[in-house]
Amino acid sequence: MSGKLRWRRWKTFAWGVLALMMGLPFPTAAFAAGVMSGKKTAMIPLGVLVAAIPGFLVGPQAGLMSVVCASAMAVCVRYRLDSHRTMAVVAAATVLAAVPPVDRYPVFMQVKAEDLAPLVQVYSDMGIEPEAARKVFSTMEYLAPGIGAVQIALGSIAGVMLLSRISGTYPRPSGKFMMGWQIAWVPIICLAVRVIPAGPPEGIVRTADNLLFFIALPYFLEGWAVARKWAASFPGMTTVLLAALFLMTPVLLAAVILTGVLDTWFDFRKKLENRPEG
Repeated sequence: MSGKLRWRRWKTFAWGVLALMMGLPFPTAAFAAGVMSGKKTAMIPLGVLVAAIPGFLVGPQAGLMSVVCASAMAVCVRYRLDSHRTMAVVAAATVLAAVPPVDRYPVFMQVKAEDLAPLVQVYSDMGIEPEAARKVFSTMEYLAPGIGAVQIALGSIAGVMLLSRISGTYPRPSGKFMMGWQIAWVPIICLAVRVIPAGPPEGIVRTADNLLFFIALPYFLEGWAVARKWAASFPGMTTVLLAALFLMTPVLLAAVILTGVLDTWFDFRKKLENRPEG
């Protein structure tokens, strides 16, 4: 077996593991989309049936997410969208599929503090103050929709990459990832809600906070792409950057997200490309 083929199989395995870590619907959707994207339209019902498997194993919410995720992938392949647009469409469709209350016991985008209460003793045994643990669980409950949306988006991205590795042909590669400047209004509005003197209703504030938490993900990915481009200019810095990813502090995380936001206007990667010429 050649080294190139071995490396390709390892990447396929890695994306499959990541998709499975995010939830059963995502690797299932990737395989189902591969079935649905074939030339024979008669395979579409079989693909839908495969995608529905998580619904029987986990619950209705997981089944609906898997079917929507697989269908969105298949539609994107049908219309020959590039990988970045496919990821955006699939992630958006799957997040929206997780919102309807179709499951009495949803496993995505909803966490209750009382369900986490038994873990307080576990954390206490680890040396963490019970009050601190309760505050963490309360924050998790408050940001559960945003945390769940980030998990679903990451699972969707991993599913698209897994589909790409399985098929080897679609979705087609795309250029550099960059958010449109219009999207920047989302975090601006969310932050504005926080500073309104009159104080909007609690539901609006919570929606803004969760949306801000979610929108940080694509800006982090854009900022990370800028950081990788910069690191490629210096020998050995890519390895340091990858190590920093696993030891990322809140300050460094905020810096990468801010870099992604600013890249929307300043296009740092283009400046880095032109630096040797200038």
